[in-house]
Amino acid sequence: MGGWKKIAPLLGFFEVLVWLLAIGQIMQNLDNWVCYVAYAGGFATGTYVGMAIENRIALGQYLLRIISPNIKELKTFLNRSKYKFTIVPGSNNENPVEIIFLVIKRRDLENVLDKIKNIEPEALYTVESIKMAKEESITDNTSNFNKNSIFRTLLMRWRLGR
Repeated sequence: MGGWKKIAPLLGFFEVLVWLLAIGQIMQNLDNWVCYVAYAGGFATGTYVGMAIENRIALGQYLLRIISPNIKELKTFLNRSKYKFTIVPGSNNENPVEIIFLVIKRRDLENVLDKIKNIEPEALYTVESIKMAKEESITDNTSNFNKNSIFRTLLMRWRLGR
């Protein structure tokens, strides 16, 4: 339920109530195969309708990681579109690459992926559902703060198992 703490129990209550009513009807009519088919059809229809509604509402956020050796145009697009993002240097087997970390609303995913495919078709990207993201960015005004060195230090500690 993606963090919907108040709605999830309520929906769960009605889901179990419908299940109990359906199973009760099946138990009363064990010799009637139509009850079995009706329950299975109702379940399938409910699943389909629920997925369609959830897809239409498109609540939530995604973490998008874009990995590419050439991100200049992607960076321009993201800046023009007013997305907040972070770029981290990296490397693949042989060449340097840059990794863009971007938190987007779920409803924007298709448009952003289409743009990525058009601008940088060779870019590798991953999409991950997230529960929560803080809407604050690190500015360049902070004194003595090197984002890349902190990230590298944390990455090295993680690799060494500390």
